[in-house]
Amino acid sequence: AQVGSSLARRISANADFAATYQLTEKLDIVEQFRWDNFRIPTGWSYVTGNLVGATLLSSANLFTPATCPPPFTAATCPQHINASPADVIVDQLNQFLRQETFLNTLQAEYAFTPRMSAYLGYRYSHRDITVNDSDTQIQTFFPGPTAALANRGACVGQPLNPDGTCTAVVTDVGDDAPVIINYQSALFGVSGRPNDRIRFSFDTELAYADNAFTRISPRHLQIYKGRVSLKPKDWWNAGAVINIRENRNTTSDINNKQHNRNYEFSSTFAPVNAIWGLDLSYSYNDIYSQTNICFVSTPAPPGAGGPLSCGTPFLSGLSIYNEQSHYGSGSIYVKPITRLTTTIGYTLTSSNGDTLILNPIAPTGPLAFNYHLPSASLAFDITKNLTYKTGWNYYDYNEKSFPGPTLPRDFRGNTFTLALRYTM
Repeated sequence: AQVGSSLARRISANADFAATYQLTEKLDIVEQFRWDNFRIPTGWSYVTGNLVGATLLSSANLFTPATCPPPFTAATCPQHINASPADVIVDQLNQFLRQETFLNTLQAEYAFTPRMSAYLGYRYSHRDITVNDSDTQIQTFFPGPTAALANRGACVGQPLNPDGTCTAVVTDVGDDAPVIINYQSALFGVSGRPNDRIRFSFDTELAYADNAFTRISPRHLQIYKGRVSLKPKDWWNAGAVINIRENRNTTSDINNKQHNRNYEFSSTFAPVNAIWGLDLSYSYNDIYSQTNICFVSTPAPPGAGGPLSCGTPFLSGLSIYNEQSHYGSGSIYVKPITRLTTTIGYTLTSSNGDTLILNPIAPTGPLAFNYHLPSASLAFDITKNLTYKTGWNYYDYNEKSFPGPTLPRDFRGNTFTLALRYTM
């Protein structure tokens, strides 16, 4: 049993500064500075009672003053073994987290023409992370079945109290050295509008950090973003987007590599005063991650063993997650008469992926699936203010895992909607 109270608060402060210096009509220097600081002091005060626990020789005996009077060695008392923990613990735990970040970005922006511009920049970031804790426990050990069993754990070699118990004070102070991370980035971007029908932009960031706070935090970072929008005709719009992020922390015992690569395309056809319109879109997403881990698994999966020294009973290995997802969507509407609008659409999501599975009977689940979503609707204007609409949606989800003890999930369903809409 455990009874206690806790206190935690967050104290934060930040400041921002931005300035633009116009050197010439075409050249600007832009500076942005940000400072963030937060700290979270916490405190716990609680009492733990463990007079009946899993490591007791006999857990059938409950402690009460009537059934277990001093010196606590009667047969009706909880019966301990040398491995039994303290029976009563009065604990005072304090923890502290602090993080301070300085971020400064300096860019030179140049306008070649009113329709074409580019920038070149540098970003510096400094993070200072402090984590420490202190814990003081007053541990009380009861005897039983012999008086000598009060001298166990932290009470080994300590004198007994007059009532036969033993009390020890255990202090643990963890004051880790601050984690300091310096991050430096090179920035570049260009954007343009050669004419009223074409727009494009491209941005990139190449970054390096001299340290990392977590095993999946990158020390090498690359970001590429591109966007193009076209309007070949007044009734035709098209666009494409590329977004690529590459993370690396190739320290030998971490071996972390990650990427997220996204490519999208869309097109809309909407002829003026025409009786039809068409929307098309496609997206491809590629996600990958790997890192060295320690784990416990019985039986050990194929390929277990790596550069980490995890110690017994842990195994080491390379944890991998990868997924390639395709998304396609299309819809067309037709107005055969002024009052009637019909729409037909189809959406498909198809994903294939894999990951380290420690349970040999577990399926890959939603890492490999097909999801079909056809739809249709009809809207008829009964009057100027009243419209009748009916719609149909079909849902078909099925996983592509290999059949095994846990079969792949598969479901489907139809949804019909009938509605009247009145507008004032």
